[in-house]
Amino acid sequence: MTVRSLMSLLFFLSCLLPIQALAEKPILVAVNIATSGIHYESDQGILHGAQLAVDVINQSGGVLGQPLELFVTDNQSSMIGAREAAKQAIAKGVSAVIGAGRSSQSLIIAPLFQDAGILMVTPYSTTPEITRIGNYIFRACFTDEFQGSMLANFALKVLKKKKAVVLVNISEGYSQVLAKYFSDTYEENGGGITFQGNYKNYTMDFSALIEKIKNLQPELIFLPGYSKRSAWIIRQAKENGVTGLFLGGDGMGESMYRFGGSAVDNTYSADHWHLSMLTKQNTDFLKQYEKKFNNIPVESTGVALAYDSIMLIAQAIERSKNTGGENVRNALSNTQDFQGVTGKFSFNEYGDPNQKQLIMTILKHGKKQYFQSYLHNN
Repeated sequence: MTVRSLMSLLFFLSCLLPIQALAEKPILVAVNIATSGIHYESDQGILHGAQLAVDVINQSGGVLGQPLELFVTDNQSSMIGAREAAKQAIAKGVSAVIGAGRSSQSLIIAPLFQDAGILMVTPYSTTPEITRIGNYIFRACFTDEFQGSMLANFALKVLKKKKAVVLVNISEGYSQVLAKYFSDTYEENGGGITFQGNYKNYTMDFSALIEKIKNLQPELIFLPGYSKRSAWIIRQAKENGVTGLFLGGDGMGESMYRFGGSAVDNTYSADHWHLSMLTKQNTDFLKQYEKKFNNIPVESTGVALAYDSIMLIAQAIERSKNTGGENVRNALSNTQDFQGVTGKFSFNEYGDPNQKQLIMTILKHGKKQYFQSYLHNN
């Protein structure tokens, strides 16, 4: 080979290198979750669902021929931390973000991603106002407006309970919003709410509220809160002779048994997904999850919704042939009948799923057992 031929070959190879590097450059999707603090355990479901989806996508060739990669940011279980984590993701130049889990955190970070023109999909923040912040903000779950209304109708028509009290965690926007939608529908349809009691985060002694409930003797106690404090309330109430039935929203998980023991048996709650859903997508998802993590999802909702969130983002990137920006946003907005693990996805003008299923479950012997479903069409 002559020197001229060698130089030509080296030049040709050098031209190929940027193309090869581009093909291997990952598409970054941020995850805004708690990897520290009090929400660490509950947010692990989001992380696991996202990790599984990325594995499945990359094993199938990636997106646009490029691998998908997670950029995990720690929101430190706080609203301030969520905002700082969002800033890190924006500075990193991510294509999209999933998160946060809690509505209070999602309300804080959504304006940042809207202003940056970065697609955000929250797996299970249910406060309606989140997606009204802008056209880059979507959710994979139903809203509190829907679940509050369905829970009220369930209480009246299925459980046949006409007299209720409502206990609200006034430190959590989720609890306040869900309580409002439940109470409005419940009273509009003939139910009577005799008392609304308030408590704050870090409350451990609920004796004053429980004494009030006991004297009122309601048929139903509605608890629009998260697992730990809801379980403490139920346990303390039953230990003190409260006999009413307890009902909650999608914030209640199987971890309630760790905090409330057998006292939480026969508690009804809403959910977005259940292990027993008989679809091919769910069957495949459970097999993939078990293969990767050596078990099945326990706090299952976050896992399944995060999995669907990543899949929706990947599909939008693939269809738009862009890795971010307006084209990807438009592609997600125009999604039609995408069959995910948690149901079928199309989106309305706000970025909420047009058709979502609410699963009613009942806690029995350490598990959330399927009870009944409601289908929602916007």
